[in-house]
Amino acid sequence: MAFLNLIRWKNLLIILLTEIIIKYALIDYFLISSGLSYSMSNSLFTILALSSIFIAAAGYIINDIEDVEIDKYNNSKRPLVDGKISIKTAKILMYAFNIIGIILSFAAATIIKNPSLASFQLLIMALLYGYSVSLKCKKIIGNIIIAFITASVPFLIWIYTIYDVLGRSIMFSYEIRWMHLSVFFFIIFSFLSNWIRELVKDKEDAEADISKSCNTWAASVSENSFKGLIIVLLILFDISIAYFQVNFEGPINFRIAFSIIPAIVLIIVIPKVIKAKSIQDYHKLSNTMKGLMLVGLLTPILLWI
Repeated sequence: MAFLNLIRWKNLLIILLTEIIIKYALIDYFLISSGLSYSMSNSLFTILALSSIFIAAAGYIINDIEDVEIDKYNNSKRPLVDGKISIKTAKILMYAFNIIGIILSFAAATIIKNPSLASFQLLIMALLYGYSVSLKCKKIIGNIIIAFITASVPFLIWIYTIYDVLGRSIMFSYEIRWMHLSVFFFIIFSFLSNWIRELVKDKEDAEADISKSCNTWAASVSENSFKGLIIVLLILFDISIAYFQVNFEGPINFRIAFSIIPAIVLIIVIPKVIKAKSIQDYHKLSNTMKGLMLVGLLTPILLWI
């Protein structure tokens, strides 16, 4: 169980679920609706998904290695803090997972005869390492990097779909324009929702971060400034959903389900932000944002109902 906690298996499961839904629920829906038989092969998808899982797992491990002192301050039960896994073992696992992830990335890129696409996975790996080692405490930059990495999950499946050798002739046809726009929307959705959540998590950990000279943006600004930005981002989050809903011509059940999210933001989340004072308040707010992200992730399933 310590190993599973080290690699944050729940987060890895969400990454895998995101890739499955973007591919099978969203992209395949538009291709089939357009009368197109093409879809990314299951073998290519499996290799691509596994490369993401291994690189993400390595990123979580290096983050835990760098956060040992902060986790001790927070009385965390992370495996490296309680001694169930040594730092030496964690480093070996981190290097091994990165190597496997790189090999799988080049394998996926080779299958579609475009090895240069593997550089995207290499970029993500470099960002994860850079974030954990030096960028995490660089004010708001660290939050944006993590939000970008999260948004790269749907982008990765989309870009490989476009460049798959079997699909080049149809990927930019008029009939599947909504596939591109819908994936782009989910990229924005992932970016904004995760950026907000990362800022809230930093506010939750502000005391521990400051004690270890990690001056994140959330820990450095006033309460009013912090809440102001969060509310602005939540409003932008709602506007992006509303714009997609107004223009999207998909099934009504999908549109109704997605409308629940901006309603929750206005009725529940923003009031929670305004009232938040304690670490516990920000912890609950972080979990609420995670719940919204999961709801948004699952809604493309309704396209098939």
